[in-house]
Formats: sequence, structure tokens, C-alpha cells
Amino acid sequence: GRKAPVDCTEAPIEHEYLHYPWGEWWIEEGGFKNATQVDINGWNPLHHACDFSTCSVRGSLSAIDLLKTHICNVNARTTGPRPPQYTALHFASDGSDKASRRGEIVELLLNNRAEIEAKEKHGNTPLLLAAASGCLEIVKYLRQKGCNAWAKNKKAVGALAKASGASPAVQEF
Repeated sequence: GRKAPVDCTEAPIEHEYLHYPWGEWWIEEGGFKNATQVDINGWNPLHHACDFSTCSVRGSLSAIDLLKTHICNVNARTTGPRPPQYTALHFASDGSDKASRRGEIVELLLNNRAEIEAKEKHGNTPLLLAAASGCLEIVKYLRQKGCNAWAKNKKAVGALAKASGASPAVQEF
């Protein structure tokens, strides 16, 4: 997540915990009463789980479980300054850890009617964030689902320019 140290590692999850009710755990551990409650930064449990999914299997499992077992507002936006106006799809698209099942999270979010062209405060869409992060899987999936490949943020920067600092595979795509 945004607060995790760069050298932070996660203990492996035993097979029997893969089907644990992670969404409920995330709500309880986060001090929330339900899946739609927000904290002082306007983040709900799904925002936190999708943000944490960029570096944690537990975060990924929590986001997946929340989407499958709770009524979540997938298009709710953060109201605090860091990061401003993000939806769960922005969080799931913004990060480079390819081993955390974020593709599955993005698919579930879109299946639950997440806005594929949602723009955060700076005008970045989920595609622009995925391109900048170098996550080819997410870029391909968003394109397959029909996102605007030519979208630009408020500084008129598009996906190709965003990908210039990312992986060569994203640049080629």
C-alpha cells in the first residue's frame, strides 16, 4: 500500500486461508462497520483493499471477497488529498506488482459496473495509471473492455507518454 516500506515482504498465506472471509476481516481490522462506511479521508474498505492489493496477497483477497460478498459502491471516490478522487479501479490499476491478482480485481470491478473512463483529480484514467505503472495485464484488459486508448490527463499526457518510463512490453503494446 501507500504506507508500506519498499523492502516490506509478506508472509505466505497457507492454502486453507485462501477461502477465509477476507472482506469481513478487512472491514473489522480497518475499524469499519460495513463495506460502505468511509474514513476521514473518504476511503471505504474497498479503496483500502484495492490500494493494498498492489503489494499484498491479503489485500487482493480482501478486495476480491468484498466484491463477491458485499454491496460496494465501486465508483465511490476518495475525498482526501492522497490520492484525490480515486475510485477502486484507479487503485487496482495503479501499481506494478504483477503477482497480486490485480487483473482479477479489475475484472470484478468492471463486472460490477466500475466506470472505465473515471478520471481522478489530475485527469488520469485507470488506463493512464496502468500504463505508467507498467502493468501490461491491466492495460490489455482495459483496452479489451473498450477504454479510450487516446485519453489524456489534464497535462495532455496520454498512455503512450505515461508508458515511456514503464516496461518495454507496455510501450510496445
